[in-house]
Amino acid sequence: MKRLKLILATLALTVLVGCDNVDDDIIQITFWHVLNGSQETLLQTLTDEFTAQNEGITINLVNKTNHSELSSQITAALISPKTLPTISQAYIDWMLNPIADGLVIDILPYILSYPDGQNRLDDCIDGFIKPLMINDALYGLPFTKSSEVIWYNKTLFDELGLKPPTSFEELTEVSKIIYSEKGIPGAGFDSLSNYFYTYLYGNGVKYDPTNDNQEILNEMVNYYLDGVNEGYFRISGTDRFLSQPFGDEMLGMYIGSTASESFITDNVDGKFEIEAAPHPAGYSIQQGTDVFIFSSADDSQREAAYAYLRHLASPEVQQQWAIETGYLPIKESVLEMPEYKESDSHIPKLDFTLYSKTMVTNANTIVSEIELTLETILSSQNPDVEKEMLDLESKLLSYWD
Repeated sequence: MKRLKLILATLALTVLVGCDNVDDDIIQITFWHVLNGSQETLLQTLTDEFTAQNEGITINLVNKTNHSELSSQITAALISPKTLPTISQAYIDWMLNPIADGLVIDILPYILSYPDGQNRLDDCIDGFIKPLMINDALYGLPFTKSSEVIWYNKTLFDELGLKPPTSFEELTEVSKIIYSEKGIPGAGFDSLSNYFYTYLYGNGVKYDPTNDNQEILNEMVNYYLDGVNEGYFRISGTDRFLSQPFGDEMLGMYIGSTASESFITDNVDGKFEIEAAPHPAGYSIQQGTDVFIFSSADDSQREAAYAYLRHLASPEVQQQWAIETGYLPIKESVLEMPEYKESDSHIPKLDFTLYSKTMVTNANTIVSEIELTLETILSSQNPDVEKEMLDLESKLLSYWD
């Protein structure tokens, strides 16, 4: 903080002796993000707290609506780096080429410039930090980290004497009972690409298109397709997210992000009791964005940007963030905080066995191809599954690196 105060003091002195514009001593930070609803509201509150304590810094939050739009705008701005924001949410896969091109800064020196920096770093959950460490440099901080769980209608489950499934076989059995008794689909998967990766991982396969995956891929697709055709499974389709039909009591349960909690609560609006359970695969994907500082920022912006990220990553803020959003805390210490463990959130009560996908630079394209292919198959009458999956593997192989 001494270094940040020194920069602010220097800037203020410059204004006093040589400039008529009283705003020139303000460090402007632009933050591109994709948070919406109550999550965006909380981010604004936390940002306001930071700027109230750091009057020489202004944080301009810019909502890019969704990940696809954010990715497109970052890609466009990379052509002319001066148009990049100071900091941005992003998946590490998106940043591999910019990091190699020197467009993203190593924040490790900024962390260690604080007396408690090493302790703060050691407190970060290892699985969230490791992907950001490249050649002994740290290129970002974990931010919106989540996994997937079963969100289920506990009121309905209690009425039918059901328990949340603990395997894909049980998921089929329970979904069939719900469909038979209530005439609604029992389950669905919010993210088709996560379903793709997690089904394979739960069957001992970490996806790599250079291997022979045809048998397990056909099994994965047919498992979901059989359920859709018989009515006990559904996809999100035009709803985009399954939290809406779930809240409307048109779906018994679904596998979706832990970060859906606030949206589910809003959609359900007290109509029934909500509960969460671990993913039926036995494993849950480690997913979510990190925050990166671009090298187009000047020295004062870099210092201020890291001070802001340090605020967002503090244990106290992380506890509030996790409780109110459903995102996973990035600090080990938060997991043991009584207020977090005893909160109304359903997530702290669950045990996760997390896994990570293989990092590739074309991850966004790969995910899009998987989503498109699976949605096409699951929405079609009598699709040729084997052909569709052979075509998909051929495409993914061309993007893999």
